[in-house]
Amino acid sequence: MRKWMTNLMIFLPGFCLMTMSAESKNCKLDIGAGYRQDHLEWEIGGPANVPKVMSKLTWKNIRIFDVEAQFRKITCQNIYFRANADYGWIFDGENRDSDFRVEEGKQSTRKTVEYSRSDNKASKGGVYDASAGLGYFIRMCMGSRQLRFAPIGGYSIHEQHLRLFKGFQTIDLNYPVYEGHHFPGLKSSYNARWYGPWAGLDTYCHFNDEITLSGTFEYHWLHFHGKGHWNLREDILGDFIQTGFGRGYFGTIALDYNFCSGWYMGALCKFNYAKIENGRDKTVVCIPMDTNIKSYYRKSKTTKLKQSTKSQLSQESPIDANDHNQSFLTFDTVTKLRNVRWYSFSFIFTVGYNF
Repeated sequence: MRKWMTNLMIFLPGFCLMTMSAESKNCKLDIGAGYRQDHLEWEIGGPANVPKVMSKLTWKNIRIFDVEAQFRKITCQNIYFRANADYGWIFDGENRDSDFRVEEGKQSTRKTVEYSRSDNKASKGGVYDASAGLGYFIRMCMGSRQLRFAPIGGYSIHEQHLRLFKGFQTIDLNYPVYEGHHFPGLKSSYNARWYGPWAGLDTYCHFNDEITLSGTFEYHWLHFHGKGHWNLREDILGDFIQTGFGRGYFGTIALDYNFCSGWYMGALCKFNYAKIENGRDKTVVCIPMDTNIKSYYRKSKTTKLKQSTKSQLSQESPIDANDHNQSFLTFDTVTKLRNVRWYSFSFIFTVGYNF
């Protein structure tokens, strides 16, 4: 590593001298690495909206090592193109899984209680983003400062691949003996995807030949797709699917310093916020026929019922009965998905070249 750094320090000044006389073109590539932190949460409503929130999942303090690249090009006709992509490795994070129900009793005195809560580790997984846009470049001068504007529109995709493990049961009103203890075998996963078109504005302010301050703002029309797998839920068959539509506000601010001809070093701050207000969650649930249906219905996401036999279920189903002719009920559940929110903050150090 030390030898590599020494060679780089010798090579870079020499390369800068060779490019001093090269004509700069309106084409720039930036590569950077830094720190990112994410937060993601969503809620599922109960059948007939009772309770209003039946399950709530929160991922917080998701810490990420992020690397990214950005390319910008301005043509002779002032057509402006920008594309960027990044990938991040999660190295720390927390998850909270809370379930709610309406207590038995008179309707006027019923209240919603949190009957189960687990606090889990979420320090594995990854994230990535990709975006590209096209606009028109406008130049202005204000004294010694040069201002540049570019109305721009494009398309983007953003994903978070999250893992849950090392479960800890914080609240359990059904089985209080489990409270305050770790539970083994948790290897669940949840993947979120946000994608859609956007429109925005890029701005550049050149204070002099060395220092440039830039910023971007984007308004996104987003489609949302979530897929989760709860490996300890024996009553859920396969993955559950979530979909919805929403909006997002994404922005950046960057400061670049031209330390030699065509070469830049700088810092970049990014903030993303996205929200899905109303969506849907689809889950397939299977229980033995002799289960108290009314009791299970109150605790589940059930809206539709259909009957099947054990032989019709997937061989990968976690339900394993000795009697293979036993009848089961499968619930094709569709419930409200609401208050899906994702926001992230990044701080990236960059090195770029204008060629």
